[in-house]
Amino acid sequence: MVNLQEGGFVTPAELDELDAIRASHYQARFGHQGFGLTIVPTCRCNFACDYCYESKDIHCMAVDQDSDMSKSVQEHLLYLCEKEIPQNAAFFAMWYGGEPLLSRDVIQSLTTGFVRICESKKSVYHSGMITIGYLLTPDNVEFLAQNQVKFVQITIDGPKHVHDRRRPLRGGGETFDRILDNICYMGEKGKPAVSIRVNIDRRNAEDVPELLSILRGHGLHSKPNIRLYFGQTVHYSNSCPDIASQCMASQEFSFWMVGAYRTALAHGFRIGM
Repeated sequence: MVNLQEGGFVTPAELDELDAIRASHYQARFGHQGFGLTIVPTCRCNFACDYCYESKDIHCMAVDQDSDMSKSVQEHLLYLCEKEIPQNAAFFAMWYGGEPLLSRDVIQSLTTGFVRICESKKSVYHSGMITIGYLLTPDNVEFLAQNQVKFVQITIDGPKHVHDRRRPLRGGGETFDRILDNICYMGEKGKPAVSIRVNIDRRNAEDVPELLSILRGHGLHSKPNIRLYFGQTVHYSNSCPDIASQCMASQEFSFWMVGAYRTALAHGFRIGM
């Protein structure tokens, strides 16, 4: 029973679980034990995913969408961190985009500033990256290590014939094989931690078992630094209206996800973001 309690599977009868969830939520929302930011160094992207919410009519910065974060914005961002990162705490940066690896100079410059600020405050700095995965060459994996990126999320949306249709290069071109090779390299290297995300809608839900077999065939189920999880494709904007009818409702996705995770666990995969 003690082990079950320590694992969070059972709770003491006197514990009000709903109040505990509320307390955890408010602590995360209003607490001052740490500080975190999601940072977009560039809106540029080398992919043309058919369900991407970013269209040419949506600008994530008040500048040309094909440019990187300006020096002025970088300076203001570091000023914000000087004020908000608490003493003896932690700061977490999540690099996002676009494809963040198209803007290595910005990442390197800001990382230098973040490390300096954290050292002055005796706080811990760590970071992650949401990346398409196509540019995760050995050189870029080394770049991540040098810039303290400990976690990357990479999307694969199905076996080759499915993924390449949904997530081609901008201007056309296949991407599955190269991304898979890059993940295999990172699995052999053991660092950083890798989360394989599979974005699910009605078009690819039935192809997941085939994808799991392919990933297992490459030994990725046995790599301790690799995990897998499923994400719900959601129609956020008018940038991909033809996809809206293919998106699952939340209840439909939830039922599907239970079976999918059972299959992934049966294949030996570690589950989690």
